[in-house]
Amino acid sequence: MILLTILGILLVIAASISEAIMDTIQFHYERSIFKFDPDKYNPLFWDASISWKNKYKENSMTEPKFYGSKTIFVFLTDAWHFFKFLRNLFLFIGLPLLGLGSLNIILAVVIARVLYGLVFTFCFDKVLIK
Repeated sequence: MILLTILGILLVIAASISEAIMDTIQFHYERSIFKFDPDKYNPLFWDASISWKNKYKENSMTEPKFYGSKTIFVFLTDAWHFFKFLRNLFLFIGLPLLGLGSLNIILAVVIARVLYGLVFTFCFDKVLIK
């Protein structure tokens, strides 16, 4: 039971970090760690103001670049969608594990939510901004 709780907490933390990355590249890319190291973080993938175009064939705003690039495989096209995919995956797995490993589901959800907020705020305000 304790192992399930720990795994659930780790997945909630990973979901929170993923959301912090999403919000950073969407709202603060110009001040983010991703902008200042373009060799490591290719702007064509990380800069949300241009990376959304990766879903489409060159010079098209409607024709998908590859099968599913606008739907089921959109998470492969840019960092924002990739981390959204991870956030959802981590939450969909982590929260049920927390529930299974906990004697008190309400307490587990409250702790998960507080932890999620703290980790998000720390990453968004301190870690991901240069």
